Amino acid sequence: MLQVSCLPPKAFPIPINENSKNVWGIPHGAIIFAIADVASGVAVHNASGKSTKTISSNLNFLDNYTDIKKLTAYGEVTRLGKSIGYTSVIVKDEKDRLIAQGQYVMKVFSTDVYKK
Repeated sequence: MLQVSCLPPKAFPIPINENSKNVWGIPHGAIIFAIADVASGVAVHNASGKSTKTISSNLNFLDNYTDIKKLTAYGEVTRLGKSIGYTSVIVKDEKDRLIAQGQYVMKVFSTDVYKK
């Protein structure tokens, strides 16, 4: 199970183990994409105070290494409107190597629909 924890705002680290890697011994792209998506959504949620959902995403996988022990995704809001938020996201490993970067477009709901 993928568990994501928050350190500073908009930063999401996850440990990488053998179950997180593909047949070539590098972190699976789906894991990298998932933490980037979470970082984007939380960045917009923190800026707007409202729930979000991904409309569109573009993530470029820039490098890969077999010795990665931890990945961290960082999301930053680049523009925020009433119903749409735009973010820039980077994913780095524990050695501060840039693994992926991308841009996301997020739907901003009129309220925080996930609060009960």
